[in-house]
Amino acid sequence: MTYSLIISSILLVLIDSVYLSMIGKPIFEKTVAAIQGSKLAVNMPPAIFTYILMAIILNYFIISANKPAFDAFILGFCAYGIFDFTNLAIFKNYTLKTAIMDTLWGAILFYITTFLTYKLKKMF
Repeated sequence: MTYSLIISSILLVLIDSVYLSMIGKPIFEKTVAAIQGSKLAVNMPPAIFTYILMAIILNYFIISANKPAFDAFILGFCAYGIFDFTNLAIFKNYTLKTAIMDTLWGAILFYITTFLTYKLKKMF
């Protein structure tokens, strides 16, 4: 489990960082500015804790149980969907487009991370 947790944690952060820097950043900058009237500024301790929680749920419910990557897709969809659709419910300027896009990204991120973790575990 420890090996899988390390691999999946690294993959999760790397894949999400690439996505956020290339695709998500402009969307979230616009959304955050519309909600709070200021630039997006990441508070690192809660961000790190969020990645720790994501790695834990992915490993506990999917990877340690050797569940299919599609199950990770569903878990990511639900985890991100809870966050995004709660934001949509409580923030006037949070958009449906952002909620849908980010929810789908969560599903894809969990799927890819799980798929690659399984592949790397077989290689080593």
